[in-house]
Amino acid sequence: MDLDIENLIRENSQMDSMHKFRENNLFLSDKQIEILEKYGIHYQDYVSTASLVYAIETRLSMEEIEELEIIASELSEYQYYHEVNK
Repeated sequence: MDLDIENLIRENSQMDSMHKFRENNLFLSDKQIEILEKYGIHYQDYVSTASLVYAIETRLSMEEIEELEIIASELSEYQYYHEVNK
């Protein structure tokens, strides 16, 4: 029984980190959204990855927050590999 519960918890944790396209076409995980909202950044207000990264960087210019730095880095990498015409 405990093994089943542990597997469900592990699967749920993996689901939180799985990226999905959101209604505004941003590619974010539930965990990223949770962190953004924790710091008052509402991803629904942005129409592009670049504008969301800019908002995060603006927040980071006021205060160093490791969680937001990681998200900004992940989004920038995604933008480079998937949205920039090469």
